[in-house]
Amino acid sequence: MSGPGHLLFVSDSLDLGGAERALLGLACALCGEGHRVTVACSRGGGLCAAAEAAGVEVRPLGTDLVKRRVDAAYALRVRQLLHELRPDLVHTHMYASTAATVLARLHREADHMAARHVEVPHVVTEHSEATWRGPAARAFSRWAYGRCDAFIAVSSAIRERLVHADGVPGRRVTVIPNALPVPAHEDLAPLRHRPDDGHQYVGVVARLQWEKGVHVLLRAAELLARTRPRIRFVVVGDGPDRAALGGTAAALRLDDQVIFIGAQPTAAAVIPSFDVLAVPSLSEGTPLVVLEAMAGGTPVVASRVGGIPDQVRHGREALLVAPGDPGELAAGIARLLDDRALSTRLAAAARTRATTQFDPARHLARTLAVYRAALARGAPASRALPVSGGGR
Repeated sequence: MSGPGHLLFVSDSLDLGGAERALLGLACALCGEGHRVTVACSRGGGLCAAAEAAGVEVRPLGTDLVKRRVDAAYALRVRQLLHELRPDLVHTHMYASTAATVLARLHREADHMAARHVEVPHVVTEHSEATWRGPAARAFSRWAYGRCDAFIAVSSAIRERLVHADGVPGRRVTVIPNALPVPAHEDLAPLRHRPDDGHQYVGVVARLQWEKGVHVLLRAAELLARTRPRIRFVVVGDGPDRAALGGTAAALRLDDQVIFIGAQPTAAAVIPSFDVLAVPSLSEGTPLVVLEAMAGGTPVVASRVGGIPDQVRHGREALLVAPGDPGELAAGIARLLDDRALSTRLAAAARTRATTQFDPARHLARTLAVYRAALARGAPASRALPVSGGGR
């Protein structure tokens, strides 16, 4: 291949999640460098329009995929797409899509019943610590990962899991933290200003599922609301635990203090209206919401888990607390609300770190290096991607 390549991304969906937003940012950056990018997903989602507007081809495969499950029907659709498109490289995100793509690259010859690969290099990005995986899923992961060419871990903790739990050779894993998203400033302007009503606003932006720890924040909210009648907690997001979390808030008598506003297509625009952003996760990769708060100057209190300590350092750019501890989380929130000098100092340092350490151009250059290495290992020289992106 003498010019920019054709890259196929495979994702469970294009919903408004952190992994999906990271995928979209990379796809858009690659399109900007002249590469053709196709994103295959089981169904559409809230990010489809943004992807297509940036020149990314979106191919919903029309399957009702269950996340975190191996789906033979989805694998068949991916296999058909591989044969149709003949991409130069396939890059998968999330467990179900990685599993489907591994299966798609293997098929049986009718005469010999011998395994044969669809010859396309396969790069995998691991976005989470995968604490949900039981013995069966872990065993399948070890088998599947042995058939992939290269891995990107979004944190050092995830790299350790890939190497020590999943059996991936360390030389095949590159740590590339998620990049700072590039906001559409004209879309964010209407939401930048917080209401001037005398309240203190603590926000959380997350998919509402157990590992995001929103239930821990509600317990911290109960502690803080006892002595802070004007504190308010804004929950931005949706997910399988929405009803249960609403019930918890009601049981804790927090109906007036906790506001659920649902998923927002420009959730990053809401963050500057918070006095504090809370990230109470029990398991994480490198959450984009932390980077967005850093760039926007909103002070952060977050769990000391996953890749978060790689993004912000305790007492330097944020306050870090033990995951699952409502008391420590409440104390961190109170400290940032009460000590404005501390909040201002942390936020300023975080903004500098966001723009210097999580630059999108740097992220693109490192990702292209992984692609070139994967292509060089198993593909003809004519398929090598050009050296471009991020280094200018």
